[in-house]
Amino acid sequence: PAASSPPEVRTLTPESWHQVVAGLKLGGISAQLASHCFVEAWDGRRLVLGLDPEGEALRVGGRAEEKLRQALESWLGSPLALEIEVKGEAAETPARRSARKARERRETALREMKEDPVVRMLEEDFDGRFQEDSLELAKK
Repeated sequence: PAASSPPEVRTLTPESWHQVVAGLKLGGISAQLASHCFVEAWDGRRLVLGLDPEGEALRVGGRAEEKLRQALESWLGSPLALEIEVKGEAAETPARRSARKARERRETALREMKEDPVVRMLEEDFDGRFQEDSLELAKK
């Protein structure tokens, strides 16, 4: 008989939080709350999340926190105590990471467009001017 594989052990770390949030299948305010958090501490039963001050308004009423706790319990396959604390110095949350990646994509696109031979020719031959603020990137 084939040996059965051990159950997958799921762990919560600051490094894995971005993937965890993406896999929770949350929507609305609960998803936004999760994306503005980062892992402060996890001992296997108690999860402490730091909350970026930009996301503090998402805590109104406690429903988003409860949905987040339930989604995490479902993902882990075990109950957990969830604490969320607003932190002035926030680590890179999924929301900040997304914003940083968008900024980096925009900067790369701007650099590539400025260096493009056709753009340079248009600037030189037609006294054109590249307007950086008009560039919008399509979402993937």
